[in-house]
Amino acid sequence: MVRLEVRPEAELDVAQAMLWYERERDGLGDDFVQAVRATFIGIEEGPLQFPIVWQTFRRAIVHRFPFGVFFVLDAELATVMAIMHFVAIRNISGNASDECSRTRFVRTRRTSLINIFDKTVNS
Repeated sequence: MVRLEVRPEAELDVAQAMLWYERERDGLGDDFVQAVRATFIGIEEGPLQFPIVWQTFRRAIVHRFPFGVFFVLDAELATVMAIMHFVAIRNISGNASDECSRTRFVRTRRTSLINIFDKTVNS
């Protein structure tokens, strides 16, 4: 079992998604938060079960929702760096066909996953 730390950027990701889901349907935002918490428990209990998706970053998929929890593992500490919708991940990774929307997304997101990767790798 490892200790889990959630970066402020990841907390913001959860809050933004929760508000969006709550506007879609009453109670759905709470369901999303509960699913993220369950994912956190899974990371704490067995972080090695989640695949490395880029350099040292692992991804845990949130049950019922199209989100990935991206974290790095260092000895007994798992640090959640971002929680992102799969469409956003595709856009950042360059697999989306619309270059303009991808650029706009990366520019408007408070802290893009690419920037988080770069900061972690270069520190």
